Amino acid sequence: MKRRRALESCLSICLILFATGCWSGREVQDLAIITSVGIDRISEDGIDQWQVSARMIQSTITTGGGGAPSGSSQEVLMQGKGITIEDAVGDVAKRLPRQPFYAHASTAIVGEKAAREKTEDVLEVLTRFVEMRFRVNLLVARGDAFSILQTEPEMAKTNSKESKSMAADTAKLAGLSGSVNLSEFAQWLLSPDRDAVLPEIKVIRPQEKSEASVSKTQVVEGLGVFRGARLVGWLNRQETQGYLFLTQKLSGVEIRLPVTKGGRCFTYFIHKTKSRIEPQLTGDKLAYLIRIETAGAIIDSNGLDLTAETMPEVEADCAGSIRELALRTIRQAKEYNSDFLGCSEKLHRSEPAVWREIAPHWRESFRAADIEVEVTAKVLNTGKLGRKMELKQ
Repeated sequence: MKRRRALESCLSICLILFATGCWSGREVQDLAIITSVGIDRISEDGIDQWQVSARMIQSTITTGGGGAPSGSSQEVLMQGKGITIEDAVGDVAKRLPRQPFYAHASTAIVGEKAAREKTEDVLEVLTRFVEMRFRVNLLVARGDAFSILQTEPEMAKTNSKESKSMAADTAKLAGLSGSVNLSEFAQWLLSPDRDAVLPEIKVIRPQEKSEASVSKTQVVEGLGVFRGARLVGWLNRQETQGYLFLTQKLSGVEIRLPVTKGGRCFTYFIHKTKSRIEPQLTGDKLAYLIRIETAGAIIDSNGLDLTAETMPEVEADCAGSIRELALRTIRQAKEYNSDFLGCSEKLHRSEPAVWREIAPHWRESFRAADIEVEVTAKVLNTGKLGRKMELKQ
């Protein structure tokens, strides 16, 4: 028994001696927690430089009536400028009484000028920076990123929470934009067979406010199109929906698609969509067939008689509207000479021998290829009603 107790005492002492503890830990009250970052390329007095803006949580500790500490937080915006991005980051840090902490940043926004001229520099810093996580949501601003961070949220407590929610979930579920994190964007830029897109974020004035109002907010809608490491253009809302139909497998979405039939406009409420790209070779002629399948419902029929007899015709009209959106997106891709749809990537995987022949000029090959789109649209339900209501005159 004594020997056992002595052994236990020795083990306890060893555990105490070799325990690392929290010698390298940092207390929350000593950190300036960054929630979102904006990176812009600006010119002042004829000199090009970088501008970094950051939203951060400023925590303060107060004492309540009972003597127990209670916390309150406030998101603040700071800006720094420098010859390099890191120099601009240091310009922000010098004004902080706490150590900046970037690991909790949920969004990183690249300004339009920076994306058009220096995307590779931005990506280099974001991927090398130890605290920046690869799952951070990446967006491109229409205009400058600083203006986005200056806006006030409408439905969230902070600017960063609102932009994170819209970038990660809302925009994609509603068919307004995509969702891209830092890891995905880096993979696209490093890929030898595919170009990239980023969700577009922009400043808007709420519709409920008058034109004289200075109140502005942000919205994620549309996509920025890249060719290599350069932003070359934009996709509007309809073209972005076409991109989602052509490239994504989505479930649980709520994409509202206006469809016109017989002079009447109704909404096809899409819940699921998936697509498949099939390269096709006829001799030395390259073409692609993209098959799109969707499933959804019709809620506002605008007086259409939705019966088993009329449903095939209605579904054909829905498929036609989706096909037209897809073709618009394909035309834009060819106009920008940017294969962000992944056609060349699919060819690379399925026909490596053919890919080796076109690899030196793969974008030109994509631009010259015929692309056909086939759409199957299913209407799974029409709400609580089948036939239209015959109301008394």
